[in-house]
Amino acid sequence: MKADNFSFSPNSISIHGTGTVTLTIANASGTAHNITVDDPKGKVIDSMEIPPNATVTTQVSFPGPGDYPFTCSHPFHAGLGMKGHFIVSGS
Repeated sequence: MKADNFSFSPNSISIHGTGTVTLTIANASGTAHNITVDDPKGKVIDSMEIPPNATVTTQVSFPGPGDYPFTCSHPFHAGLGMKGHFIVSGS
């Protein structure tokens, strides 16, 4: 996955089956970002800072099927387009 100036690419990711997924995110910009993942009810389940021009790896657990939105929670970043979602299927 890539984080850039006010975008994630891809911004929609389908995951088949529940469980833990390893994400590698490259920040291609000179600005710090993060990825904050919410569960389908809006509760934060993971958040990871992504320093400028760096790559980070994190593991996110998806306990059940559903739509798990993610954003950069830095001020104004999500409103400028840094958002997306993981679509987790049950099987």
